[in-house]
Amino acid sequence: MRAKVAQAVDSLLEDARLAPCLAEAAFHNAVLTLALAGVEALQATAKHPKYSTSKARKDHHAQHVHHH
Repeated sequence: MRAKVAQAVDSLLEDARLAPCLAEAAFHNAVLTLALAGVEALQATAKHPKYSTSKARKDHHAQHVHHH
């Protein structure tokens, strides 16, 4: 994601320099590029979660919460 940020900002600045009348469109393009990169990063994280969410762990947590 970080690599895409620098690339998107560089592209935004170059597009705005080459065609100032299209600066707003270049900005929107950069925003959408970064949003897509964020979604892709989140999807990759969802496929490989950092923490286990096994059923037994969830049941244990629910049981613990219920007793309090």
